[in-house]
Amino acid sequence: MSYVDLSEQIKSVRKAAGLTQTDFADKLGVHPQTVSKWERGKTAPDVSQLGDIADVCGVTLEKLLDMPADGQVFGGRFDMQSMCAKIAELRRSTNESQNEIADVCNSSPDAVSRWERGLSCPDVSELCAIARHYGKNVSEVYYGVCEVGKNVEQVRVRPSGSFRRWIWALVAVCLVCVVAVTVVVGVISPETTVYYVVTANGVSHKVASGQAFVPPQVTKDGYLLVGWVDAGGQNVSFPVTVRRNMSYSPVFTPCSYNIDYWLNGGDFSETPDYAFTVECDGRTLPVPTKSGTEFVGWYDTPDYSGEPLTCLEKRCGDLSLYARWGDGVCSVRYVLNGGAMQVGNPTEINEESSTKLAEPVRVGYTFVGWFDGPDGGREYTEVGGENCANLVLYAIWQKNEVVYNIEYVSDGGVNSALNPSSVRPDDIVKLSPATKVGYNFVGWFETPDGTGMAVEYLYNTDGDVKLYAVYTPRTFVVLYELCGGRYLSDKTNPNKITYGQSVDLLPVAKYGFDFVGWFDSPSGGKVVSTIDSTNVTEISTLYAVFEEKTFAVTLDAKGGSFSYGGALLTRQTFVVKFYDEFVLPTATLAGYVFEGWATADGTIVEKINSVNITEMTLTARWHPYRSSYNVTYDLDGGTLTASNPAEIGVDEVIMFNEPRKPGYLFLGWYDEYGKRYVQSPKGNIEDLSLRAKWQAVYPTVNEDNVTYMLGDDYAAIVSVKYSNGDSVILPDYLGGKPVKILHYAFENAKLRSLVLPDSLEEIDKGAFCKAVIEQPLVIPRNVVRIGANSFEDFVGGLTFDPDCRIEVISQNAFFCAKISNVLVLPSTVKTLENRAFYWMATPGLVLNEGLTYIGVDAIDILGGVSVYLPSTVKSCVAPGNNVVVSSANKYLTDYDFASSHKVRLHDGDNVSVVEGEYVVLPAPEKAGYRFAGWKTVDGEYVQSVYIPSEDIDLYAVWVERNSTDGMAATTPLRLSDGVAVRVTVKTLDKIYFVIDAEKAGNYVVTVKIVLPGRQGNGDIAKCNFCLAGSYDTFATSGQTFVYASSDVLYFTPFLSGVSWMKTSFEVVITALAL
Repeated sequence: MSYVDLSEQIKSVRKAAGLTQTDFADKLGVHPQTVSKWERGKTAPDVSQLGDIADVCGVTLEKLLDMPADGQVFGGRFDMQSMCAKIAELRRSTNESQNEIADVCNSSPDAVSRWERGLSCPDVSELCAIARHYGKNVSEVYYGVCEVGKNVEQVRVRPSGSFRRWIWALVAVCLVCVVAVTVVVGVISPETTVYYVVTANGVSHKVASGQAFVPPQVTKDGYLLVGWVDAGGQNVSFPVTVRRNMSYSPVFTPCSYNIDYWLNGGDFSETPDYAFTVECDGRTLPVPTKSGTEFVGWYDTPDYSGEPLTCLEKRCGDLSLYARWGDGVCSVRYVLNGGAMQVGNPTEINEESSTKLAEPVRVGYTFVGWFDGPDGGREYTEVGGENCANLVLYAIWQKNEVVYNIEYVSDGGVNSALNPSSVRPDDIVKLSPATKVGYNFVGWFETPDGTGMAVEYLYNTDGDVKLYAVYTPRTFVVLYELCGGRYLSDKTNPNKITYGQSVDLLPVAKYGFDFVGWFDSPSGGKVVSTIDSTNVTEISTLYAVFEEKTFAVTLDAKGGSFSYGGALLTRQTFVVKFYDEFVLPTATLAGYVFEGWATADGTIVEKINSVNITEMTLTARWHPYRSSYNVTYDLDGGTLTASNPAEIGVDEVIMFNEPRKPGYLFLGWYDEYGKRYVQSPKGNIEDLSLRAKWQAVYPTVNEDNVTYMLGDDYAAIVSVKYSNGDSVILPDYLGGKPVKILHYAFENAKLRSLVLPDSLEEIDKGAFCKAVIEQPLVIPRNVVRIGANSFEDFVGGLTFDPDCRIEVISQNAFFCAKISNVLVLPSTVKTLENRAFYWMATPGLVLNEGLTYIGVDAIDILGGVSVYLPSTVKSCVAPGNNVVVSSANKYLTDYDFASSHKVRLHDGDNVSVVEGEYVVLPAPEKAGYRFAGWKTVDGEYVQSVYIPSEDIDLYAVWVERNSTDGMAATTPLRLSDGVAVRVTVKTLDKIYFVIDAEKAGNYVVTVKIVLPGRQGNGDIAKCNFCLAGSYDTFATSGQTFVYASSDVLYFTPFLSGVSWMKTSFEVVITALAL
């Protein structure tokens, strides 16, 4: 049963019982408004109140709930625990689960569990569903009439009409049976019934033992029944089961009534009581005061009839007391019933004069008159005079039927159908907005230009009304999916477009594609070139559509032929897409060897892709067949310990032996075009002429300048004598033993260059601690171990021989080292011990495939450098910086995985493409320029070991060399007093400078470093200045020193606490004369 059904049933049985809502509420002890809400379906009575409602209306619970009644029906006092026990009993009797009962009641198993545990009740619909499911009368379930277990007593039985007829028939049959049995076997004595006396409120009732008892309703004037107590004074809840003689007494509490004082111009000196009860009989009334007259007394009649009261008399109900004064003043109260006074009426009157009453006004109504009753009564046109009395006058109204027209001017829009075309004066109407394509509705106004206040409601209408719709143009948001494209300048298409505005859309560009246009759908759709009022309301997102560029490539076999697509061709033009890779076919010509497809300038092209694609014609290049070629060698003073071949087969690949030359370093074999050869080129058919290229080197230190120790099969260098700025070449042998160990020989060294023995196997602890070496140091191929702290605070370039055999980089080996180049580990490294590269500064670190273990903080590199972890790394503990893992790595799951992307490198008009999960970016050279690094299209530098997250374009950044670029002692920066000079550098670049000074003087030179992404003029750096050609500190930044006009100074920029090696940055240098 729903709330609505129950509300109708309550209303029906109440009216059938002849009860008003107020009477009904009084009997139930609720407010009349509560009954009104029940009957309107706004709320429903609590389940515990259903029995009381049925009792008050004299119906069964089945009648109230519109449920069938079969056999006995029950009444009494509701007990939640009894009902809950009954529900549990019924479920257990059928062996049903709580889930099944929940389905029956459209509830949850948890709710059924709470019912059975007595924690909550089912609602009306759930109660009825349970009764229907088990075929029980709903009152049996409601009152908890149990058949097993704890007995919940029935209080009284209301048999239905059909049941009573069946009972009488059954009684008649039983009487016949009794007579027959009596004749045959004699009379059987019935079992005796025991009765007890139950006294309630002094009235005795005879009740059978085991019968439930509920006392009749009792009342007491001026009192409210609050409960019952037994003879012992204990509170009692009914019904009770009678087992002995019992006595119960009602408990009442006095009702509270209000006092309304009509002071008639007087006042109280103290706050009086405004409430009383029947137990206040005889309480003295307060005496008010009034200036200029005397108090006659209190009357309970408005015209002062009867005798005055001096104290409260026993009564049940609210009381109005009227103060009578010697001046005869009375009060008049007015109830306007929705009206308003334009001229006030008197609130105090007397017998000496009368006043004609003014009439109130009310929009949509005609005033009928002033009456002394809310529904009429005696009419008053004046007050005061001989009939002076205390009055409450009510304004009585007659509703008007006048109607006013409402006209709407929608200004090209559409008015809402909800807005009325006419209203009555007393109507209150909220106006609905008009609509207009492309505009927002501001409001309805009484002026066409929207001045004044907007009209939201129509009320108190007193004439025809004309309203004007006012709008503002809407702003539409348009999103642009660039689909990989970029705008051609800093100008972009607007995202916010006001209705009525016209926008011609800008194109975007995408490398390798032609821009087709903007479309309103990612596939298909309509092309949009202009956004205006004709389409802006329909557009939310526009998509850039591109077509991949295509190029015509012509192949001319020049007398030969080639196969393609199953056809034998001599000349053919192909259409190639920009990102397609067109592998060129091999051509054939009898008696000739096909060299390749050549451009007009003779360049051989092996394949065509996005790197070299353009409109082109390629011609087959041929040479007569040849099986070998000749090679001549110019040793330039060197000697070969093993000769190189003079004739080499076209398909042979032979490694060239290296010559030796005392005092020189062999740089390689070079042809006449400057191309270097390590081995013979496979497929070559031209004769080669190779020349040895040499680099003069400083002589190796002799044994007298070396302190060393000898072992069974090795020599270990302990110290070396050298001067700052020396270039040192260490001998391979000392004392006839190969040099295999280098101890702390170069701690704090400042060298131009150093060549380590090729026989070296171990670089011991602290060997290069705080050493500065200008030229890159090469770790020889036989080194297998780099000891702890061996390169701590080292400054310079460092590389590993490609064939280096090192497997372990020890703890703190490169702690705080500053390596100027990308450090690429050899393929043999297996382990990086804890803090191996801790706080090292470098443009990049390339870890080798084969590396398996990375210790704690081992790759915590300064400057935010990201590190790529290869597929073989099984453990990486607390890397300390950003790491990205190879997509093939199966061991590390806590880090981001890399993915392969294309990186397009733009260097002027030249574009090359590299691809991979990480890329070691090249450092190109260009005459007259310094290479500063690679930037994105947004102008941000990227690190040298680049880990792309998408296909991307990078652009080479060049800094022009000039006579004052500061990059050499011969091209120093020229500093003027107080003028800041900016220069773009990398961390280990030397910056040379001079100060424009005619004579020696005191100066302070400050250095600030501006790191990428930071705002302002940079952070102050402490740098040591040296004289050109010297390694000794001459002065320090920020401190006063004496400068001579001939001095050329240099420094290497470091920011205290941070060594920024990731990308290029700016240095700001300022000289101040003192």
